[in-house]
Amino acid sequence: MRNTIHNTAVLQNLVDLETFQFTAGETELRNALPRWIHRASSSPLKKVLEQYLAVTEEQLQKLEEVKEPVMSISSAITNNVIKALIEDAEEKIEQCKGSEIQDACLLACIHSINHFKLINYNTGYAFANALGMEKEKSVFMDAEINEKQIDETLSDLEDEEYALQNSIPTTSKIFKSYKQYIGSKVF
Repeated sequence: MRNTIHNTAVLQNLVDLETFQFTAGETELRNALPRWIHRASSSPLKKVLEQYLAVTEEQLQKLEEVKEPVMSISSAITNNVIKALIEDAEEKIEQCKGSEIQDACLLACIHSINHFKLINYNTGYAFANALGMEKEKSVFMDAEINEKQIDETLSDLEDEEYALQNSIPTTSKIFKSYKQYIGSKVF
């Protein structure tokens, strides 16, 4: 019995920590997306990034509402992984020359961040569900659904925008190679 209570308390603390880390990560992404929207040259990519910014702001608002009652964790918590992914994206985007290549690079970096968030919201949902934390469970499930929709939109854009790109015949191959490179470095 005592072990169960201890395990529940530890899991509760993890959900609280994740809530703060999700909030910090969404804040980092909200701050980065306007720069990336400005840098994107493709109208469809700009539109997807604007959509992702709106989703990020919505998720951030919901997380703030869930986070409010939790005072045991410092609001100075950061999400080091999202922060590192954003910094890595900035470095890679700087190295990509040419608008099509830069857009492909940006799209791959955004997709990596999206996949990280998708996995983590799923885990947060599982923890909150195990504890019967209905409000947190709902917020994490909604965020996971939003991230899945963004994932599908990003994948569709990759297929449409870059696989069918005529201006540079090798863009699709470059994008796919770069996406594999990003994937091997991130996960």
